[in-house]
Order: sequence, then structure tokens, then C-alpha cells
Amino acid sequence: MTKLPVLWCSSLSLLAVMACQPEGAGGTDAPAPEAGGRPTSPPPPPPPAGMSDAEAHQVALALWHDNDRVKHPKGSCSGCHGADFFDLARIGTTAEDTIRRAVNDGATQEQAEALAQAIGAMRAELELPQTDARTFRPFQPGGQVLLPDAEGHPNELRVMRDVAFGRSLEQLLPTWFGTRISSLTMAEQARDEMLDLAQGTNEGGANPDLVQLRDLPVGFEYPRWSADLHHGTDEGTFNDWIADMAFEPKPDHVEDWRRVQDAYLDDPTDRNFWLMYVASFSMLEQITAPLCEVNPELTELEARSCGHYRTLNRDKFSVALLGQHMMRTEAMGTENEFMQGALSFAHLDFDRDFDFMYTDRKHGTLLGSGDFWGVGRTARTSVSSSNWPGSLQEQLMTLQFPEFVIESVDPDLDGNTEHHGLRQVWTWIGFTHDPSLQRLGRGATTSGEYSHASYREGNWHIHTNFQQHMRLLTKGFLDAPNVRQRQSRAPLEQGESRFGMDYRFFIDGSVWGGLRWKEDQRWDHQLPLPESLKAEQKELWDQMTSNGFRMSLYLYLDELQTSGQVTSPLPPQSMKSHFGRTAPQHTEADRALVDEVLELHLALGGRTKF
Repeated sequence: MTKLPVLWCSSLSLLAVMACQPEGAGGTDAPAPEAGGRPTSPPPPPPPAGMSDAEAHQVALALWHDNDRVKHPKGSCSGCHGADFFDLARIGTTAEDTIRRAVNDGATQEQAEALAQAIGAMRAELELPQTDARTFRPFQPGGQVLLPDAEGHPNELRVMRDVAFGRSLEQLLPTWFGTRISSLTMAEQARDEMLDLAQGTNEGGANPDLVQLRDLPVGFEYPRWSADLHHGTDEGTFNDWIADMAFEPKPDHVEDWRRVQDAYLDDPTDRNFWLMYVASFSMLEQITAPLCEVNPELTELEARSCGHYRTLNRDKFSVALLGQHMMRTEAMGTENEFMQGALSFAHLDFDRDFDFMYTDRKHGTLLGSGDFWGVGRTARTSVSSSNWPGSLQEQLMTLQFPEFVIESVDPDLDGNTEHHGLRQVWTWIGFTHDPSLQRLGRGATTSGEYSHASYREGNWHIHTNFQQHMRLLTKGFLDAPNVRQRQSRAPLEQGESRFGMDYRFFIDGSVWGGLRWKEDQRWDHQLPLPESLKAEQKELWDQMTSNGFRMSLYLYLDELQTSGQVTSPLPPQSMKSHFGRTAPQHTEADRALVDEVLELHLALGGRTKF
């Protein structure tokens, strides 16, 4: 990507943007297409007769914030996208799509053309990468999903990509994938290689390219920024970044909200972003479905589902605000000032300029750091077929969602498929921003339960294994996830990092009884998998599980001997059972290691599980 100098101008005036461009910027040479072979965006359309770029920008921005529900039944553009249309410029939205969607949403032809012109001018002036909004998936690690050109049934493709993920890890985590881990020294080496991957460092010597977790290519295909059923049924989904119902300022906050947005656009610093982000919770209200308005006649299921859909929509609006700022700071060349280290936004904990991020009660989670995970967490209840039979569209019709929402969904998309699709990818994105799972938002489990359930359903066994062990190590050995709960404006202290073997749902669902595959007709029309593919996946999974257990046992034994304190229940029986099935040549030594740890664990008052 072409990096802009650390110099920014208000999006409120394109003349200002043009005026502050450094000499030589915005030349005639077109930027090269991004890695991964994505198509480039077409050039912007010719301007309407007599309208300059600056004039088009002003017309477009006025349209963007117009929330007159008579003219714009869906609400304003800013009510779903954010303060301005930088996101459409960045992702490569075409002029044709811009004009079509703007007119459909209540704009005049001239307004729609002005918006398309302003987007094209912004893209050119800021030298944004040229991308295709239909194929560009923001923040997709490595620019594309693993095995992007592979073909086959979805169930088979998932396992193929899961195996490809495991093969990529072999190079980055050689100790974990090597010979039997048989000492504390080897366990610490395996740990250091994993923590290097979490942080983008090379202390263990196996990560010379400084690969970081958020950049590690994976088998999950990240969502498009804004799905559009006009382009095919695979885009008839809620699984994108943009909220499906707009958020508009409350009547007494219209001017306040615009001032907060303008302040951010004039100077899009982290502080101004978080001020806008926090203000969105108190200044905005969500347009809701008629049935979901205050209604004493709602059934228990309807009331619960209305609440879940509102929460899902709120989380999507939050991630869109976060995503647009992340793309903007990347274009400014200041990405690391926004996301530092393994835990995104953790630097805010120790900067008194961000005290407004916390409530007046104890608050151990950064406001905003869990919203990526939150989309997947809420999806498990809002669009789950265990509560609602039939298609997603039928669910929305039952709740009397507006026609424009119902018509945006593929009529053949069933709720369970949508549920797992949202749950899988968004919990993974949340994991990459907090691999410890300790700083996620309200109601989130800290042991990976929500992600594991859907990963297992999709046969993502290696991704599950990796997430589980990364969670244990980052929780136990990185300070950032262990900042103690605080009172508002109170000094912060870092908690003591201590390693524990909290395997819980990983043991229960993935290990007990051995690796199992979903090959039935319950979800996504799953079909039997090729035996050779299953065997390859199992070989990798067995290696990861066996050496992962050994690494954890040695690290936990060291923790017990050093601190004299237990940190979690120990699962001895499931470990012994696993070692007996998968590593018979090492069974005696492995079970002896389990017994050694167990003896000290029990002597110090520890409990067992499984």
C-alpha cells in the first residue's frame, strides 16, 4: 500500500484535502493492484455538468447525513457506515453500485452521481489501493483465504483449508510440531515460538519474518464490507461489516453527534475516534422492526429474538466504526498506534487521556475490544435455528422487519447456516485481537466455548486446537491481558501473569473420545469426507494435541513448583486417554508426567476434571 505522510485533512472539505496534499502526491501513475490478484476499481465517472469535485463532496456529505425518514426510509448513510464515505473509497465501490444503491435509498440522480464522484475523487487524492468491493475482504490475513482456488463441497473445502492452516504452522512452530516435548526447556521453547507469533517478534528464533497473529493466513474467509444481494445469492447475508438497521442521533443529540463526527473527520486521531465511538452509545438510537418496538403482546421467544437482533446490529455498527478507523489509520501510515502488540487497544489502559473509555464501576474489559467477538457471540442466539425453524428470511418476516432488510437476504439461506457462518469468522477475528480471550465484551466466555462449538460443527479442528493453546499461553505469559479491574480514573496496575491448564470446552468437545467429524445432513448439507483427508487432518491434530498437552504439563509443573499455588482444575483422565490412543510408544512416559503434575496439584489443594 502507498503510505501517506502523517498529515490529514478534514473530509468535510475536499478543497482542504487537496490543499494539504504534499507536493508530488496524486500523480498520474495508477497504484498497482493489491497482492492476491484482486481486480482493480474502475475510474470514477465524469462529474455532472458544472459540478467541481469540491462541490460534489459537499453535496455527497449532505446526502450522507440526511436522516429524513420520508426521503430515506432506511435512515442516513452515516447511520450504518460512519462519519463519511471513506470506507466506500477504500474498498473500491464502483460508481454504478454507488448510484444504484443511493437512488434505491432515496437519493436524487444528481445526489447519487455527486456521491459517486466524491468517492472517486477521495480515492484518487488519497492514493488508496485499487480494489474490487465484491472480492475485497477487509483485514483478511495475507490478503486471501488459504487455498483460494480450491474447489469442492463446502464440507471438504473446510477440512482442506484446516489442513493447510496446520501445514503453515509447522514452519512457524517447529518445536510444537517436532519430536516429543520431553523437558521444561523444550516446553519453554515451544511457548516462546507461540508467543512470537502472538506478538510479531522473534525471541524464539522461528519467526524471522515477524509474522503476527492478525496477519497469519487462515481457512476462514473474512466478510465483505457490505454484502449486496444484487451481485448474487452468496451476498444475501448478514455476514458483513455494515449494520442492517441504521443508528440515528436521538432528537436532543442531533447537533452534538454531528460535532463529534466533525471533530473526528477534522483530526482522525485515536482519541477523537474513541470519543466518537463512546458517544455513539449514548447519542444514537437504533431504527427497529415494528414488532420489536415496545409491545406487551410479544411472546417470550419474540421478545428474546428482538433483543438479540438489536444487539447483533449494535455490534455490527461498532465493528464498522472500528473497521473504518482501522482502514483510515492504515492509509495514514499509523496502524501500530491504534493496534499495538498481541492485545489490540491495550495501550489505552495506561494512558490517562483515555480515562473516558471506562465507566464509574469496575471494568476489566476495554470498551470496544470485544465487539469483533460480539458479532459471533450474539449470532449464536439471534439467528439460530434451534430457536427459529425455517429460513433466515422467514425469521425476519415473523419479527416484521422492514421490507428492505427482508429483501436483502437470500430466501434460501437457512438460519443455522447463517448462525454458524457469523459465529465462526467473527469469533476468530475477535481472537486475533485478544488471543487470551480475557478482555472480550459483555457476556463472553473466556474459555472459547462459543467459538469451539461452531468450529467443531464445521470440522475446523486444527484452528480450534491452535486457538486453545494460544489462549492458554497468552493468558499465562503476557501482561497485557492481566490488567486488574479498575475504578474510573484510578491508577492501573498489571495483574500477575500465571499459567493454568484451563482446557474446559476443548477437552469436553474435542478430545474426550477422540477426534470426531461432522458428516451428517444437519448443517450446510454436510457430506462424508474423503478418508485420506481425514487421516491427514487427524495426524496433524494428534501431534498438536499431544505436544500441546506435554508443553502445558511441563509449564504448569514449573508454575506449581515456583508459586506453590494451583491455577485451574487439572484434566488427568482425558489426557491419559488421549496419550493411550495417539502415542502408544510414549504412553508410559506421558502418563508418568501426568501423574507427577497431578500429585503436586492435589497436594496443593487442586481439583480435577475429566
